[in-house]
Amino acid sequence: MEKRKPKMRVFYYAGFYAVALILLIAATFKDLAIDNTLYNPANGFGIFMEKFAEFPMFCIIPFAFTVMFYARTMKDKKLNIILGAGYAFAVLAGWVLCMFKLGDDWFGEDFSKVFLILIAVAFSALTLFLGGLIKRETMIRLRPLAIVGLLTFLVTAAGVEVIKRVWGRPRYRDMLNGVNGLTIDNFTPWYKIAGMKGCRSFPSGHTYAASETFLLLSVSDRMKEHKNKEILFFAVAFVFTALTAFARLIAGAHFLSDVVMGAAIGFTVYIIIREFVQPRIFKFMDNAKLKI
Repeated sequence: MEKRKPKMRVFYYAGFYAVALILLIAATFKDLAIDNTLYNPANGFGIFMEKFAEFPMFCIIPFAFTVMFYARTMKDKKLNIILGAGYAFAVLAGWVLCMFKLGDDWFGEDFSKVFLILIAVAFSALTLFLGGLIKRETMIRLRPLAIVGLLTFLVTAAGVEVIKRVWGRPRYRDMLNGVNGLTIDNFTPWYKIAGMKGCRSFPSGHTYAASETFLLLSVSDRMKEHKNKEILFFAVAFVFTALTAFARLIAGAHFLSDVVMGAAIGFTVYIIIREFVQPRIFKFMDNAKLKI
């Protein structure tokens, strides 16, 4: 069974890229027409996904540091307390980042930042409480996954942010509604770099965020009891990413090429980390001499 696993990976990796390539080719010729057909700003599904599709990605930071909090193994009590305080603060910082990024969508632009911080404190307390209900041995096993998750999040977020700024592609709904003087004549194909003009349609941030759910595959790599669920985890992540992408088209926030590239970037970063970096992280973190 184990010998077939790499072949199985190649199969669904290839399937992902085949679908992405076909859609990107279609988008090259039909980007504008597809948005003209699907755009419906009042659609409940599109509104819901705009508010919540990024949430799983922002959970990575507080969840990862909750794992690190309970998996720490410093023998020196003082250092252990200091390290624990640092991890607890990182959990809080993660939830504050989440609230500040998503707060406007959830509560409105006029909602108090102080209350957002208080909500983050409540989420932090809840996360640490629930983490305490999990066996410490399980947390130690999950520790390498926390590192993989944080690395995937940081690399993908930084890369997408740079591309968005450089590409400068206008959003469909902004052109349609005349935001900042834009008109439909400002439409550009995905392969044309418009420059740093403040537009951020390409690639889709929500879709790359949704693709972070492919981290579920690492659970099957790490946890023996879940090793046979790899295809299930892939299917769940693929469907969630696809639904997010579709919702972004309905909302007029992106073109088909935007969401395809957002998903492809997120998936590719994760697969590179999974195949080439993750095994080293697992080995390093499992070293009996490592005390963090």
